[in-house]
Amino acid sequence: MTSSNKRKGTYHEHWWTDLLNKWGWKAKRQPMSGQLQEFPGDILIQLDRQKLIVESKYQTDGKGWSFINKILKKHNKKYAKDILVLKQRSGEAYLCVNINNKAAIKILRRIV
Repeated sequence: MTSSNKRKGTYHEHWWTDLLNKWGWKAKRQPMSGQLQEFPGDILIQLDRQKLIVESKYQTDGKGWSFINKILKKHNKKYAKDILVLKQRSGEAYLCVNINNKAAIKILRRIV
């Protein structure tokens, strides 16, 4: 029998895959959630000849993402932030967007 955390992870991988496919992206959940070398990551997005590997994370309360929530939900002078970009001095850079932000998602969907 699978653990509760495994079931929740699988559910949310399917949730993301369904959403990405509704947006017109060709997404599929990877077998065994990326445990096999030939199927890395949790979800694979295929765009023409390009492949994007997606890692899916889920938290019940999202406390680990408090910084992201704080920035993207904060309103200053009657406007909200649409996209959060993160960069480390000598590390990687990341882009975060709330999927409920219709304006940002509309633009990102146009890019694909």
